[in-house]
Amino acid sequence: AKSFIGTLVQMAVQDGFIKSLNEPITNYLPNLLKNDPTFTNITIQHAMNMRTGIRSTENYSNPFSDVLKLGFTKNINSKLKNLKIDEISGGEFDYKSVNTQILASIIEAATKQKVQDYFIQKIWNPLGMENEATWNIDSKKNNTIRAFCCLNATTKDFAKWGKLYLNNGNYNGKQLLDSTYVLSTTLSDNMVKHNGYKNQIW
Repeated sequence: AKSFIGTLVQMAVQDGFIKSLNEPITNYLPNLLKNDPTFTNITIQHAMNMRTGIRSTENYSNPFSDVLKLGFTKNINSKLKNLKIDEISGGEFDYKSVNTQILASIIEAATKQKVQDYFIQKIWNPLGMENEATWNIDSKKNNTIRAFCCLNATTKDFAKWGKLYLNNGNYNGKQLLDSTYVLSTTLSDNMVKHNGYKNQIW
């Protein structure tokens, strides 16, 4: 699911909804400034690479950890309003699901539509997915997807997304994703520079 969100962020850049991955996340989520003005130092690229320094615990065995609160809350956006910063952005890689949820919120703010709708328009239909899928939401009232997880699809349809990257963003003759972005994401030197992780992809 995280990798699909990262792909959608780049597609929003290509569509002109997002100006650049180097923009501050506060350009799209200005409410974060109420918590800490230094949120302006965190870029979309920092979130893509799990280097935001945002405080959040990623302990799947602790029922009180932040990631499980995101997994069970009925209002994800309310959780995002209370975020704090622990470290300097751009520092050490720290895998935290909250980064992906932030990216989903940026997509919605930029495109003025729900992530799931943009996902169908930009990925699901163009790749010719063959089976129905579901994406867990927080509640019927808020209808916000749990972007960091919980995309339930068949192996074959997941593989079609893999084929998109395997062919440098081209799918059956159509260039859906910028080839330079794909190469940057999948370069072998990411093992050294990004702990093997870049743009929401291992």
